[in-house]
Amino acid sequence: LIINFYLAEDANLVATLIDGMQLLEGDYLGGGGARGNGKVVFTDLNLKLMCGTEPIPSVDYADLGELLTHKEGIIEDIASELKKVSL
Repeated sequence: LIINFYLAEDANLVATLIDGMQLLEGDYLGGGGARGNGKVVFTDLNLKLMCGTEPIPSVDYADLGELLTHKEGIIEDIASELKKVSL
């Protein structure tokens, strides 16, 4: 998944993405969800970000729950990096 950020305010798009992932884990895909089929679980997540041509150090998360606990910090870090690039 690639997201292009242009403004520091765009960092909030990450919150929308993470919230969507959480909603997807709470539901199922296709038919047969009542039988336990189609469940989605996000594990072994690696967040790699680039601001312009500069990489931000990547971070690994065991699962979506761990990513959720760091969501606000991730957004702040992205916004901070975007402000540096736009100067």
